[in-house]
Amino acid sequence: QRDEAVRLFKDWTKPLYIVAGNHSMSFNTKIGAGMDITEDFCSRIPNGHYLGVNDGVITLNGAKIMVWHGGDGSAVSLGYRDQKLADSFSGGEKPHALITGHLHKAHYFFYRNIHIIGGGSLQRQSGWMRAKKLQAHVGFWIIKTAIAKGEIKWMQTRWYPFYE
Repeated sequence: QRDEAVRLFKDWTKPLYIVAGNHSMSFNTKIGAGMDITEDFCSRIPNGHYLGVNDGVITLNGAKIMVWHGGDGSAVSLGYRDQKLADSFSGGEKPHALITGHLHKAHYFFYRNIHIIGGGSLQRQSGWMRAKKLQAHVGFWIIKTAIAKGEIKWMQTRWYPFYE
């Protein structure tokens, strides 16, 4: 799988920032490979930037964008989990934007001066998710933003869903 991912991304020209999540880390914990497959993948592609396990921060023109995978279960409502995460940040550590994963849910809202984006998923609905009565939001975001003087001035999000 790693070799196929490297083949697909070897000609990617833009920076690619990645955090390891539960499936990536299961490569080590379940089979005892003794390596972080996400870090290994990032080292094999020209513009891969490994941010760490579960979360990492990208700084663009002084603005902090946190990528947070998480490992908890699904919330009662779409934004509740991410709102509670935003509540957990003290003033000086808050990111300007927060992109979350793990739940395969897509949403955007602005809360505590943080632009919060649920990343969605590129994996279609699975039998495991259906058995748990969980919906997969399959698609991707294109996000435009203006950053100046260390802060996000505005953000425009557009969700592109995939349907079968």
